[in-house]
Amino acid sequence: MFWKSTSLKGSMRCPFKQVDMVRDIIVSGGAYDPLDNDSPETYTIPAGTPMLPLSTGLYKPWRKAIATVAENSKTVEVSSTEALRAGDLVALWTSLTGTADHRTIDSVPNATTVVLTAVATTAAGDTIEVRENGAHDGTTAALTYTTMPTDVVLTMGDVCVYHLTDGSTFDTPAVGVLRGQIAVSDVNGPESTFDETLRVIAPGVDFIALTPGG
Repeated sequence: MFWKSTSLKGSMRCPFKQVDMVRDIIVSGGAYDPLDNDSPETYTIPAGTPMLPLSTGLYKPWRKAIATVAENSKTVEVSSTEALRAGDLVALWTSLTGTADHRTIDSVPNATTVVLTAVATTAAGDTIEVRENGAHDGTTAALTYTTMPTDVVLTMGDVCVYHLTDGSTFDTPAVGVLRGQIAVSDVNGPESTFDETLRVIAPGVDFIALTPGG
């Protein structure tokens, strides 16, 4: 069974301390929790998950990992493979002003390794991001503040895209928060630790740091 509504991470409570502006969105039936890729909770996207739109207008969670070792290989060591799957088209980029290199994930052999279909050069700290709705906008051009996505939202509540009766998935209406306040510890993805890029691509959200001034 792929439905979840009672865990602390995916509870029915709203994790936002304040909500000032929302947008009605449709979550793709192909979406899944970016921090729960390989367990029964896959098809419930918890509240507080950063979501970006596909070219179709449907929303999916923002998915990425961080390279942990300098490589010039098909094999890349990453912080976690939880959000990545074989067949994902990914962009590899270094900074918010960097260009991207495109690859395809051939396999995910373990929790910290991806194998690409072609050799890539990466440095520790580089981003490996799913291109379909990534912050790099799917291009190989240099990323700038004017080309970053403008439709980033965080799910206000849990969103389940799995039909219990027949096991199918379906596009699901949901509410995305555009402006509000949330603790970084309540943000669900794109990785297990808070990604500071969110402060840039979701400027309407006040992300409360664990340690003020830290």
